[in-house]
Amino acid sequence: MAQDMPDAKAEFVQERLLEAAAEALASGSNAAMPLRIVAARAGATTGAIQYYFGDKRGLLLAVMRKHGLRVVARLQLLETDTLPAPQVRVRKILFEFLPLDEERRHECIVADAFESLAVQDPAMADAWREQYALLAKLIADQLPYDSETRARHLLAFTAGLRTDVLLGLLTAEDAIASLDSFIELAVSPGTAQP
Repeated sequence: MAQDMPDAKAEFVQERLLEAAAEALASGSNAAMPLRIVAARAGATTGAIQYYFGDKRGLLLAVMRKHGLRVVARLQLLETDTLPAPQVRVRKILFEFLPLDEERRHECIVADAFESLAVQDPAMADAWREQYALLAKLIADQLPYDSETRARHLLAFTAGLRTDVLLGLLTAEDAIASLDSFIELAVSPGTAQP
């Protein structure tokens, strides 16, 4: 039992560091976030960041993976395979990527920060592409035909809506209506690709 204590403490410290880094990203700190501020928010030291994650990139990659795992876990709980129509299944999945409540708004802001970092950092870009491929496959599995292309189009459209809602260019209701229309085009047989 005594040996479990250091592991539990290490996990606690790592979790706090990941949460603090995600909070910093959500507040707009992005790549400029000083590690000492992240460490202070977590009640840890910069040495703990270096010990557990190596450097800032390692910390950010760990936050990205955790973020992705949390979203995937929530998507798995959706039980889309019990829903009758592809439109309903795809809609349920894609709504998880719109800032329709406070939790998803926070996740969308963090996702936008990662996307911005990935444009400039090859390791972040690789991790982003891996997560994107998993999401595209999840959506493609719900579609009846030409699924890979349509899944990519749906993800791109949803990403645009996400940004527009975050920027206040669209209301959540407008985004929902737009996404519903686009899903109908993407899933309906005989329609040209959106």
